Amino acid sequence: LAAEREAGITAGRVKFTVTWSFALRTSIDGKVTGPGVFGFQDVMAGVSDPSIAGYQPRASVQELTEAFRTRWVHGLNTQSPW
Repeated sequence: LAAEREAGITAGRVKFTVTWSFALRTSIDGKVTGPGVFGFQDVMAGVSDPSIAGYQPRASVQELTEAFRTRWVHGLNTQSPW
């Protein structure tokens, strides 16, 4: 977000995404455990409190929250043959 702002780029149709593993893990905040679901919770926890991941954002938590709400797409890699 800060890089977009510094480059004079306004948010448009570009979405942010990551594809999480279907592995059995516990989320960074310890709230959920299960196949695949940890990553979804990790992003939600990191957006609301970036320090949980040792990250110091150059954007405000409000800006991160708005970008998550309007530009985020979750994905899951199931390694299925379908």
